[in-house]
Amino acid sequence: MQHRFLSVFHTALSLIFSCLCLFVAPTFAADTTFRAHPELYYEYQLALLDTRATINLEFTPRVKHYLEEYIDRRRGQVSQMLGLGELYFPLFDSIISRHGLPKELRYLAVVESALNPRAVSRSQAVGLWQFKLNSGIIYGLTVDSVVDLRMDPTASTEAACLYLKDLYATFGDWHLALTAYNMGPTALQAVISRAKSKRFRDIAPLLPEAAQNYVPAFIAANYVMQHAATHGIRSTPAPIAHAQTVTIRLDRPLSLTSIAVPPAAPLELLSLLNPQLVKGIAPAGHTLRIPRVASRDIAQRAAVAPVAQLPDVVTKPVAQHWTNHTVRPGDSLIGIAQRYGCSVADILDWNANIESKLRVGSSIKICVYRN
Repeated sequence: MQHRFLSVFHTALSLIFSCLCLFVAPTFAADTTFRAHPELYYEYQLALLDTRATINLEFTPRVKHYLEEYIDRRRGQVSQMLGLGELYFPLFDSIISRHGLPKELRYLAVVESALNPRAVSRSQAVGLWQFKLNSGIIYGLTVDSVVDLRMDPTASTEAACLYLKDLYATFGDWHLALTAYNMGPTALQAVISRAKSKRFRDIAPLLPEAAQNYVPAFIAANYVMQHAATHGIRSTPAPIAHAQTVTIRLDRPLSLTSIAVPPAAPLELLSLLNPQLVKGIAPAGHTLRIPRVASRDIAQRAAVAPVAQLPDVVTKPVAQHWTNHTVRPGDSLIGIAQRYGCSVADILDWNANIESKLRVGSSIKICVYRN
């Protein structure tokens, strides 16, 4: 019944919009700003996107604000992101699909980092998906003086998918999962407890301002990245597309300088493709992304290049002990995992008989690592 109603609603909206276009079409052609189109246009376009999406893409006043922000004030940035999308979106799509997650999550990285793998926030979150140090380590991202996998497009996307799966399993709603990605699951659980509701609309007014704006920004990014041309925003091409790259695995430490092959694979391009290499040195066993056209020349250089000198690196905790966590009201698996610096998968491994719905007062075994 709901799908039938939505179908009738979209058909009616389409007819209304078509009639409206007869009166405002000349304005469309002359003006590419947000105000070139009536609000009904954006509501209609998002309704169309929503029919193909898993995550609700509803037009709201906050979404309107971010549509205007992207289309008018951040046009140059949108242009750059369109080009960077050619480098990152095929990678995102492959990993997101393999994890069985909604395809529209590719645009979460637009909101998080504007598709800049070296982005660092004021709270010291890093990379395309903006992982803080503890969260990154929990989800398998090595961070040391040589390699910061929070900046690695492949590794960080894998980690983001695992994190998002955990968040969705905890909250059962994608708007809540996205909000938890922004503000943290423990803080969101506290808001839910205060609101006595798990409906996003009910808890939204109780969220911090940044968290209230997060889902609207995500919805606006979904529209703008797919309809930029409508507003006269053209792609600024990236130096290389994902399809033009391949990967190689190194058997010894090498510097990017020693394997660069100008003009097809200059140092700047290798650095762009491998932003996780903090010092421009890849340790043994590391996988590099390189231009396909120069893959043979790079392989030949890698075979004879001098071994790079790596600084002393400590990447793993050196001590551990076991403790028991007593479940309290409002606890969730993901909140407990973040508190102790482990993953939800770890907790499930350590507690074979754990129940999916935690019982207040029950005990959970946790392995705590210390440096």
